[in-house]
Amino acid sequence: MGIIGGSGLVLWFPELFAYVLPGWMFNIATVVHGEEALLAVGFIFTIHFFNGHLRPEKFPMDSVIFTGRVTVQEMEEERPEEFERLRRAGRLDELASAAAPRWSTVLGAPRAAPRWCWAS
Repeated sequence: MGIIGGSGLVLWFPELFAYVLPGWMFNIATVVHGEEALLAVGFIFTIHFFNGHLRPEKFPMDSVIFTGRVTVQEMEEERPEEFERLRRAGRLDELASAAAPRWSTVLGAPRAAPRWCWAS
């Protein structure tokens, strides 16, 4: 983060940094900034692709993006602290909602609609 940030500042304010840096440093900053950006995009894509699409329990993708709802079981497994906080506050029934419409689960994600859901 420091490398991409520092090289980005050098490229963003070249007149200011030209007072203290030789000209060849701008060439290095350009190369380093581009390589770091490529590395960051590759890392973000890889991590997102795995977490969003390849996890066995969510394959081929998480249906929450299409339905806006999460089952109680998923809430307990994936967000236990939030679930416990809501349970202690007595807000579970307040956040309960009907199951997602059948068309959204059929078109959006190939999983059966849960009977008991949470609104997002």
